[in-house]
Amino acid sequence: MQRRRLAVVPLLAVLWGTSVLLGAAPASAEPDLPPRGTVWFGPFLDWSNDSAADYERRLGAEPSLVGGSIGYPLTPTSQVLLEDLSRQSAGVGAVAVVTLEPRTLTGLTTDDAESLADAVGEVTARDGSFLIVRFAPEMNGSWAPWGQQPVAYVDAFRAVADAVHDATGAARMLWSPSYGGGYPFSGAVNSTTTLADEAPAIDAETLPYLDTDGDGEVTSADDPYGPYYPGDDVVDWVGLTMLRYGLTPTFGANSYPEAGELDSRFKERFGYDDATRRSTFYVRFAGQRKKPFLLTTGAMHRPGAEGSTEGVLKRAWLRQVVGAVASRPRLKAVQWLEEVRAEPAVG
Repeated sequence: MQRRRLAVVPLLAVLWGTSVLLGAAPASAEPDLPPRGTVWFGPFLDWSNDSAADYERRLGAEPSLVGGSIGYPLTPTSQVLLEDLSRQSAGVGAVAVVTLEPRTLTGLTTDDAESLADAVGEVTARDGSFLIVRFAPEMNGSWAPWGQQPVAYVDAFRAVADAVHDATGAARMLWSPSYGGGYPFSGAVNSTTTLADEAPAIDAETLPYLDTDGDGEVTSADDPYGPYYPGDDVVDWVGLTMLRYGLTPTFGANSYPEAGELDSRFKERFGYDDATRRSTFYVRFAGQRKKPFLLTTGAMHRPGAEGSTEGVLKRAWLRQVVGAVASRPRLKAVQWLEEVRAEPAVG
């Protein structure tokens, strides 16, 4: 595997007033992790309108991570997107986070997984790239076609992971649910991409897996993460999606982040409808299992809405990201959402 250049981002450290080094392509004895004291940083891009090289020019520094999504099972279109992401990430010396989005979990086969793994092996060998495969993220949510189906999800993840691990040493598997505040996501705040009026229906076969407290229903008291975990033997990285939409009652407005807002998510205290002290995702899945952690985050700015300007709002959120990195040694990568898109959560 080709060694990528060290890509420390001093510009970001200057902007945020911190000495934390965000953005380190591997140059250590462990090529699948950033060097000690540094963190991979980079964007999740809209590849139809953007490129890794253009982002690098806008940033004024070298990103060490770039991400994008492709359909699964592979089609001719998603094959081209995979090849492009691999090539572009290698071109800027960055790790590529490849989000796989299945249309359904029904009917996925071992052949589908092996075809993907073969393609991953080919592009990493050709380009000297390094991939983190983020299979069907936010699977604990109600908004994705693969959501809240723990048995089918775990089976599908394990099939993909086994194939990828067998095919190449230049790819790792990432398990990445959505932050659990609001679970099972009826009117959830800052944790979903859509706000349902009512809790999603859980069928009788799935209920026993999700009803972790045994009271006969799925509520915020149940574990939003554990039922979906595929197992230590197939998960290389763990992560969470923690997108920032705003604060109630100004949800969707450009409200300035409150002090400690991101930290309260890491402590599992934000967005729940009770005061229960919960064991945190970070402790359970990164700390106890000794897995590297990838944070997918971003701060929404709504054009035309009242409140903070885009630069002020996003810089404030980035400062909180840096604070999270500084206090959590297993937080090894940050994927920043860099898209212009519609958000059903706020209309």
